[in-house]
Amino acid sequence: QKVSKGSLKSEVYSMKFKDRRFKTEDSQIMDDRFELFWSFARIKAGKARARRHYEQAIASMNGHADPHGYLLDRWKLYQQSGRGQSEYAWEPCAWLRDGHYDDDPETWKDKRGKHVLDSRNQRIDGNPPAGYGTLRPPG
Repeated sequence: QKVSKGSLKSEVYSMKFKDRRFKTEDSQIMDDRFELFWSFARIKAGKARARRHYEQAIASMNGHADPHGYLLDRWKLYQQSGRGQSEYAWEPCAWLRDGHYDDDPETWKDKRGKHVLDSRNQRIDGNPPAGYGTLRPPG
């Protein structure tokens, strides 16, 4: 059976259009889910980077039945935690990039962050602050 060039071109065009339509639907779902995620952010900084890291996080979660739901649930939990409410809260981009969605929520209870000093200029964890006690050039 002979196939004319015209029918072959229309078939190829139809397949490309169908593929593009599915990609558009998938990207619309991704956009909607990211906007929902973003709506719960207390610190709204770095939206474009956060979107990129959100897409990467979703792509890396091939074992989850609902990766969007998992990220959203963990994000809400983090935002309500002591760390999420503190001045040391991670921005959405850093939280996603560093994979904090897989952290144990117990680690988010610390409101102080890592670098809190007491009245004697000592870190709460007992270690001296960075650069403390190091030799300085004469000067």
